[in-house]
Amino acid sequence: MFRDYETFLCVLDKKLNGFFENQKEYICCGKGCSLCCKTGVYPISEVEFLYIKYALERLPDDVRENILSKIRTLKAQKAAESGDKNWTYVCPFLEEEKCLIYAFRPIVCRTFGLPYFDDNNKIKVPSCMFEGLNYSLVYDPQTGQLSDEKFRKSGYKSEPLAFNLSKKFLHHSKLAQLTNMHFGEEKAMIDWF
Repeated sequence: MFRDYETFLCVLDKKLNGFFENQKEYICCGKGCSLCCKTGVYPISEVEFLYIKYALERLPDDVRENILSKIRTLKAQKAAESGDKNWTYVCPFLEEEKCLIYAFRPIVCRTFGLPYFDDNNKIKVPSCMFEGLNYSLVYDPQTGQLSDEKFRKSGYKSEPLAFNLSKKFLHHSKLAQLTNMHFGEEKAMIDWF
């Protein structure tokens, strides 16, 4: 059912592992770090939602019901607070600082932590950078860019890089074409449920 998508993810994960390895001195992420899971919109495509739903159905009944309860609560909060498209929340799959569906996590989770070029070719940095984590020592908040000057002063060996990891790029990449991927509509994860 998900063969094309899993092939896409397998190749993407290999590329991402290389990117993370190349940039490892900038990456503060580690086991138990779940800052990125505690406030986000988590935009996902239809195929990603179906994959998450597939994972959810395979969890033990009590774990699945706990997640679904969190989702119902989040949906009610979103409706009561604003219904805002960019409303942020704690991911309902986060439990004791761990992702309950890690192998099935969406692309936004797989790519998080690396700077990337957005659809307007501007560099976007991970939000944890603003907490003094990934890339914080080489980011210039005044220019909104990774700074060559700060890099030279930092003592890091590898140049900080941004990657083509925007959803638009990935959804229309050669990899997507080669794996025959069609992602479908995209919206906030909570809105799919």
